[in-house]
Amino acid sequence: MWSRYLLLSLLTVFAPVAASADSLRFDPPVATGHTSVDAIFSSITGGCAVFAQDVTVAGTTVTLNVSLKPPPGGGCGANVAPYTSTFHLGVLGPGVYDVAATADTLPRAHAKLIVRDDSLTAAPFAVPSTGGEFHVLRRFDTTGLVVVLVDGHEATFVREESPGNVYLAPPHAPGTVDVSVASASTFRTAVAALTYFDRAAPPDPALFELILFPTSFVGPGPFGSHWLTENYIAPGIAPVRFRDAVPCYVSCGGDLLVTPAELINDQSTTGLALFALRGMTSDLMTGSRIYNFPSGVPQNGTEVHVVRESDFRDRGMSFLTVPVDHRARVMLRAWALTDTSATVLEPSPPPPTLLRFVPVPGMPYAFASLDLTSYFQHLPEGTGSASIYFPRALGQDQRMWGMISVTNNDTQQVTIVSSQ
Repeated sequence: MWSRYLLLSLLTVFAPVAASADSLRFDPPVATGHTSVDAIFSSITGGCAVFAQDVTVAGTTVTLNVSLKPPPGGGCGANVAPYTSTFHLGVLGPGVYDVAATADTLPRAHAKLIVRDDSLTAAPFAVPSTGGEFHVLRRFDTTGLVVVLVDGHEATFVREESPGNVYLAPPHAPGTVDVSVASASTFRTAVAALTYFDRAAPPDPALFELILFPTSFVGPGPFGSHWLTENYIAPGIAPVRFRDAVPCYVSCGGDLLVTPAELINDQSTTGLALFALRGMTSDLMTGSRIYNFPSGVPQNGTEVHVVRESDFRDRGMSFLTVPVDHRARVMLRAWALTDTSATVLEPSPPPPTLLRFVPVPGMPYAFASLDLTSYFQHLPEGTGSASIYFPRALGQDQRMWGMISVTNNDTQQVTIVSSQ
């Protein structure tokens, strides 16, 4: 039973670049012609609240209108106010939409929205610009020779594979294209059915789902410790395709994961990130454990949570009942789905402690770390646990996930508490 329960509140402030960090994202990242979609716009205003908002759709152009002007007789405060507005776009017809957010008619953010017609194809819905395999559903209203066209260019039949056939899409510039199926009896076209991507470009969240292994390290540590990380991944029922070749110790299929595999430790302090094509990860399995061998104490290792997209929350980060061990070192590591720097300020005890989220080059997220050892060591004797809370970062699309590791200096045993 804990003798004392502490709440450590950390207040969020923004780095200087954050004032211009308007952002626009979609939920889900890619819709279909029968899926409702929301547009989420985050920005900062000079003190006015959001008084009105509406959506206009003209062809494939969508405008999100926000009014920050006060109603007659009203007024705005003097402080800068962050805000987030959610626009319900409903079900849109298949196509590629140009979505722009405006505040009092001034452009603030811009993004492309893909609404996919999935009546002719199945996952994967994206291939590299050099060409790649995609799946065409079998239709029973076709007769005779079947020809599949990708943006008007013929695709090559590869093999039969339930529930249809696999074709090889020809090389094409990055972008979203239509797929057509022609036979003696029918000609059908699925709008925005396939997207070509550039492997050299940053991963597009509309095409790829982030699979993050928080630790990927082997080597010495403090107090004579020697650490090993074991990260595993398995495809489940069907193979899973990734943007890049999966870094396995033993070949596991290049960018197509076909067998369970152990991943190579890349020694990165920000973890190991894989990007799987959307629509292919429902059966994907992962596992991660860390071990310390020369600690002198037999260990079964400590499980580390492998982070999926749904683990990132825009409500802030809560770490409940972090154990207090005055013989331990305590480290916070956190990730945010944002490409904008931000700073989190812990105001007490003095002096203030800063947690800085810094974008990871080439990745769609930022990383932060904070050594909490001194804070925990100065907690009163008899304190059993502490709960730590980081408020939501308003005004930024900063969905966060983090973990706190508590490592005993004598046994080197690790306890990990993940954010909730």
